[in-house]
Amino acid sequence: MKGIGIFAALALCAPVVMAQNQSAPPEYPVQAPEPQPSYTFNFKQTSKDACVLQNGIIAFDSAGNATLHLATMTTDDNDTWRSRVRLRSVAGTSVYTSPVLNSPKMENKNGHPQTYNWSYSFHIDPTLLPSIAAAEMFDINC
Repeated sequence: MKGIGIFAALALCAPVVMAQNQSAPPEYPVQAPEPQPSYTFNFKQTSKDACVLQNGIIAFDSAGNATLHLATMTTDDNDTWRSRVRLRSVAGTSVYTSPVLNSPKMENKNGHPQTYNWSYSFHIDPTLLPSIAAAEMFDINC
């Protein structure tokens, strides 16, 4: 019988304890942070001679640091993918042009091209980021 009394007392106190644990709503509504713009651009498959850019992506952080990831291959042997990245504004004007990027030397062993994943990093003035609307590979040599 004593156990039932304790259970009943706990049942009566539970709503009070739960009400005390609930926090009051803030006086002013909390606003979600503004979404940060994305400075990430994809490169589509393209080729020059025997060299093929399978895909690529370039991403910038808010400080202007860029990381470029590319996947390349060759249908020949001992080729190097060389190109530059051009960043353009909405109007199509050039905002930035990278130095020449060189892939590792690529091989095609017995007619089986191997994919080479490689990266390149560089820095741009972060004040240019809002004006970038597109990124393209150009000045491609193989």
